[in-house]
Amino acid sequence: MLVIAVGILVIYAVLFLASARDEPLRTLAEHKSFLEKGFERMAGFLYKRITIHGIRLPFEDMVRKDLISMHPEENPEYLCTDYYVGKIAKCLMICLAATLLATVVSLKGRLEMGFTKEGTIERNTFLQGNRELNLKVDGDKEAYQVILNPMKIDNEELAEYKDRFSKALPDLICGDNPSLSEVTSDLNLSENYESYPFTVEWTSSDPGILSSSGKIWKEMEQTLSLEAHISYDDLEWTETYEILLKKKPMTAEEQFHETLQKILETSERETRQEKEFLLPEELEGRHLTWEQQVTDYGPVLLMMGIFTAVLIFGLSDRDLHSLLEKRKEDMRKEYPDVLHMLVLYLGAGMTIRGALHRIIADQDEKTMSPIHKEILITCRELNMGISESLAYEKFGKRTGLPEYMRLCALLSQNLKKGNAALLSRLREEAFRATNERLSRGKRLGEEAETKLLLPCVMMLAVVLIMLTIPAFTSIG
Repeated sequence: MLVIAVGILVIYAVLFLASARDEPLRTLAEHKSFLEKGFERMAGFLYKRITIHGIRLPFEDMVRKDLISMHPEENPEYLCTDYYVGKIAKCLMICLAATLLATVVSLKGRLEMGFTKEGTIERNTFLQGNRELNLKVDGDKEAYQVILNPMKIDNEELAEYKDRFSKALPDLICGDNPSLSEVTSDLNLSENYESYPFTVEWTSSDPGILSSSGKIWKEMEQTLSLEAHISYDDLEWTETYEILLKKKPMTAEEQFHETLQKILETSERETRQEKEFLLPEELEGRHLTWEQQVTDYGPVLLMMGIFTAVLIFGLSDRDLHSLLEKRKEDMRKEYPDVLHMLVLYLGAGMTIRGALHRIIADQDEKTMSPIHKEILITCRELNMGISESLAYEKFGKRTGLPEYMRLCALLSQNLKKGNAALLSRLREEAFRATNERLSRGKRLGEEAETKLLLPCVMMLAVVLIMLTIPAFTSIG
């Protein structure tokens, strides 16, 4: 791994030096750091060599088409250069970061290796704990796991550790308490203690008050005994400690609150036969001014109102788009009707302009459907002197639907070329539009059946529960 990492780093160094001498493909932004500029220079150097040798990048044509569609006003070559240089620069950064991380991990693993070429494995001290190695014999696929316990302490050193630990243990378990004869907070009862090789098992004389983990469950004046069963290898002994639990000393403010609370409770009990309850006006020389604490939901309601306003503001655009889509769907549904009316009036000898005026003649402007409003706008444009071809073209663009654009193209073609087959073409278009509306209605019906499937299943489950519960009850 280290050889591969060094090779990759050498390649990066050569690429950096080569790109520093080369003219960059684009002007680098001033706000970017030296590192970002360096990677962009290397990416530009690589992209220039790719284009010079005519190498085709994956999906290049599709990328170019998408970029032109997104930014039609800009030069396609500049767009592709910026896009690919940025993408290559990100890839170079990721590869370098992965290489450095892999190198650090590999070095860390090698430094932690305890296996030497001579076949020896160094044991850890008791502070370092067990050492676990996975070994493999040359030419053998099977792996062998070796777990080495820490190096055992000799008897002389173990005796010194025992004396030091016995003397230090009372201070180690005190925690935040000044001593074991004045315990007001939890004790530090652990299984192992740092710098000592011993394992300790704790036993409390009253676990309901002081647990074996040092947690104080009840705050009270109590004397308890605590036993420590200490062991290391074959060495075992027991230490017993007397623990004096005390209540935490109260501050002056806490004592004042406790006294006032007791006075209120006593006064309430003694005046239950009286109509009114009188609050104390003074305690320990301090004048008491009372006020009722009321939960104010005003700020919550204000925040909810602001949140609702922001939510409505954000969702209004989506609702507007939904209304636009609904309007288009309504116009799409009325397309066959518009075609049939045009065929009817044109077949009766009317002109296209006359047929459009006749379609909206009996319509009330306030209750007009969307497509009739569009036809009304077109008729008004024609009355204002706009050419028919332009009016029909604007009509198709306003609807934004391919069906009406196709219809407007037929009408404009009739004006320009004098198409005598306009009526037959309109009949064909009307027949196709009717079939499409039937197909769309059938598809919507199938979607509705699918949506109703879940409620039907839920109702079936309710019915089954109503039938099975009485049956099981009667059996019981």
